[in-house]
Parts: sequence; structure tokens; C-alpha cells
Amino acid sequence: MKRTENILQVASKMNIEWYESEYFIMPDIPLPPYPNNSEGDIFLGFYVLFICVAGEAELIINNTPTKIEQSCLYALSPGSKIEPKSQSEDCRLRILSFTKDFLLKNNFTSNALTDFDFFTKNQFNKITVDPDEAPSLLQLYDFLKTKEQNNNRQSAFYVEIIRSLFFTFLYEVKIIYSNHAIPKTPRNNRDKELNIKFKEILTTQAKMQHGIKFYADSLFITPKHLISAIKNTSGKTPKEMIDERIIGEAKQYLVHTHYTIGHIADLLQFPDLATFSKFFKRHTLLSPSAYRKKHP
Repeated sequence: MKRTENILQVASKMNIEWYESEYFIMPDIPLPPYPNNSEGDIFLGFYVLFICVAGEAELIINNTPTKIEQSCLYALSPGSKIEPKSQSEDCRLRILSFTKDFLLKNNFTSNALTDFDFFTKNQFNKITVDPDEAPSLLQLYDFLKTKEQNNNRQSAFYVEIIRSLFFTFLYEVKIIYSNHAIPKTPRNNRDKELNIKFKEILTTQAKMQHGIKFYADSLFITPKHLISAIKNTSGKTPKEMIDERIIGEAKQYLVHTHYTIGHIADLLQFPDLATFSKFFKRHTLLSPSAYRKKHP
């Protein structure tokens, strides 16, 4: 049976005291053994980045046996499946986890996560970290952990500071990932160019244009070519990215305006309120009104 677990559920199973539901920063302790699961496969409901700084471990990630090695960074996306197998007593990981909503809250660039192409849908990436790259990354991690531990949670800016440091860490990882990326073939270069142009058009047109054909026509290619190029470079289909953008815009309207849900449906070019509500609930598991109540 397929089950998706959230951050608090995973932390609890590892006997780690943690109270934030939208992000996680691993304390400086040996990695607790994860209990054997008898209730079916566990699928992550959030993003994970971790680097091994001591010891070793073995996991099965998305049905692939994976040896966790020192000085390697691992990036997992929601939908990834993890099955812990073994670990040394001195195994230490630096782990950051976060939900999409946490990272993108108050960020009107709702497609920001696509900048971090080391996150691939339902897959994981292993990123080699050179000796000269590791210190600055680990220093940033320690700074983030210290800020989280020492910050005044009563401050209105507390979460925003943590969120901005998560972004900083992700961009540092992006630099390392880019340094080790496999040189692109001409076809990959063309696909990458199309992906960039597609996202530029998407930024301005997603509210008005929900169909793939519009974007393909704008790029003077066929819909089939667009699907192939975007899938090759992002791991997603154009339709998935269009829908993500629309959902991002809808969330911003619901949280940051007092517009009626019917008016938001009109702004996003849905034919009626029912169609918008069905679309929103399919992607978020919440109705628009329930989402607004959850994020006052």
C-alpha cells in the first residue's frame, strides 16, 4: 500500500524531537535507526537534501540500492520512496527538508522551484561535492541550524529568515550541481533553451493560457516537440508546469487578497467556479475555501 509521510511523521519515527511541520533541519546527532516499516512503502511528501559527513549507510531509494557516501549530496523530491537498510554507528547526515508551500509562501515567483533542477520528479540525484566545495556548504548549513535554534519564534520575521536561508542553501547546491553537470549535447542545449523560453512565456501567460498548443505555437514548434524538450530538461511535462503555475497564482490570490473565489476563478480564466474548485482540489487535496482558512 502506498503511503505518503510528512515531515513530522518521519521525524517522530526517527525519535527526533521536532515541531515544525513545513521544514526540518537535522540536529547534530548520530543518525537514529529508522524502524522497519510493516505498513507498506513510504513515499516522501516533501523535498529532502542530505550530505553524509561521517560513517556510511545503505538505502533503497526508488527501488535502487544506494550506498550513502561521504562528500556526496543527495536530492530527493516528493514522491520518492525510501527504504533504510543499514548504517554504521557513527553515521552522521546533514539533512534539510521542506515542503513546497513553505519555500514558496510569500514568493510571487511561484515557479521558483524549477530553478533547482537537481530536484527531479519521483527521482533522486547524487551530487559529488569536492573538498574545496564542502566547507562553505557545511558552514552555511551550521549557520542555518544555529539561526533556527536561537531565533525568537515570536518575531514576525523569524520564519522569513529561515526561508531565505533555505533559498541561499539551495542556490549554493545549484552552483555545485552545475559545476559537475555532464556537458550538454547540441540537442540538450536546444531543449534547455526551449525550457527557458517556455518558462518565460509561462510567467506572463499562465493566467490566460492553460493549453500546451499556445506555448508550442509561441515557440514555433509542435506540441509533441515541446513535451519532449520540457520532459528532457525538467523531468516534468509542460502541462504539469502550467498547472503548477496556475495553482501557485491561485494560492497567492487566496492568501494575499480578499477576492471572492469566484472572482479568482475569473482572473485565472476558468469557465466557472465549479471547474476552478475541482482543479484546485485535484492538485492540493483542499478546496479553495479550505486552503484560505488554513492560511489566514
